[in-house]
Amino acid sequence: MIKIKNMALGDWGNTKALFSIEIDEIWIGGFKIINTNGDYWVGVPSRKTKDGEYKDIVGMTKEKKEILTKVALAHYRNLQESKLNYK
Repeated sequence: MIKIKNMALGDWGNTKALFSIEIDEIWIGGFKIINTNGDYWVGVPSRKTKDGEYKDIVGMTKEKKEILTKVALAHYRNLQESKLNYK
């Protein structure tokens, strides 16, 4: 089971949220909610190579990425809704 931890909402260009995940009592940070042309997706932690390209440092199966995306986007939308209702 994937749990979303410490999601921070913001507007850093295409990046709309930063968060960590917990799987089996292991926490991994550096995940992002990214919006490109109206499509929201999850970016995994990455590092910049000497060639200037970004390489993912967390790998997962397609199925796990789909689950993570579904859970993270639901959490993101709930936080956005809570933020709007709080104002």
